[in-house]
Amino acid sequence: MVWLSAIVGLVLLLGGAEMFLRGAVRLSLLLQVPVVVIGVTVAAYGALAPEVGLSTTAAVAGEGTLAMAAVLGANVVSLALVVGVAALRGVADVSRELVRREVPGLLALSAAVPIALHDGVIGRIDGLSMVAIGVSYTLLVLRDAIDGRVQDDGAAARAPTDDFVVDLAVTVVGGAMVVGGAWFVALGAIGVADELGTSARVIAATAVALALRSHDLLSALLSTESPSGVVGNALSTTLLSVSMGLGLAAMLEPIVLVDHNLWREVAAAGVMSALWLPLVLRGGTLSRLEGGLLIAAWLGYVAQALFT
Repeated sequence: MVWLSAIVGLVLLLGGAEMFLRGAVRLSLLLQVPVVVIGVTVAAYGALAPEVGLSTTAAVAGEGTLAMAAVLGANVVSLALVVGVAALRGVADVSRELVRREVPGLLALSAAVPIALHDGVIGRIDGLSMVAIGVSYTLLVLRDAIDGRVQDDGAAARAPTDDFVVDLAVTVVGGAMVVGGAWFVALGAIGVADELGTSARVIAATAVALALRSHDLLSALLSTESPSGVVGNALSTTLLSVSMGLGLAAMLEPIVLVDHNLWREVAAAGVMSALWLPLVLRGGTLSRLEGGLLIAAWLGYVAQALFT
């Protein structure tokens, strides 16, 4: 039953997030929100619904370790596995523009998490600080998007449907599925961990984290994004997931460090973030060798989580 709970939870979590995102975007279009604003805010934050839902739900349930492990593990998936796969396929371009926006935010959050955890608790003020970093980053991206748009004169595109009630219902049902799915995932992860004789932290940092980034991994495999989009999306998602996922969770319920092995996830996420500074400063396209090394780093991360 615990395996079924975890699987059903993931289906509800990811499916609900997709419904929530689609409904929220259509509602925004109906309300005449400019397309550029929708892309930077509604779409970007809607894509984070699974992580935010899981982290906040787990934190409120007293499973802060699970919340942190899932968010940090998912970030390692993005920075190592997703970009590594894209590099192997020759579609991982690194823009130096990332130095001004994404990298500073990543480094700030990479420092903020261990600093906040020094006393064993990520408190509400710590969470507020993380959210502030995410909001500041969003405003910077929004300003750049508005300044750089070509064919958007501020008017919104027409919504695919004009049924406000239907779109509102899809958004609400999707949100409810995210919350319900998060509960099932949290309970399922704990149960699976008990059956396997390991900790929920390990399950969250590996299997759950991989599921949370499954869409990004699929995009890298199928090259559905532009070469620069894969890397930019990975860095942006990582930054926002920490700031909003952990930040909002800590604001709702302080996250207490119960399992000190969680420092492994903190260290791994910090190291992966720091490695991006020289890569971005160099610019260009990541080589297949670099992609292979990134994938190997993720496999090593998973191996140490499972076997140590």
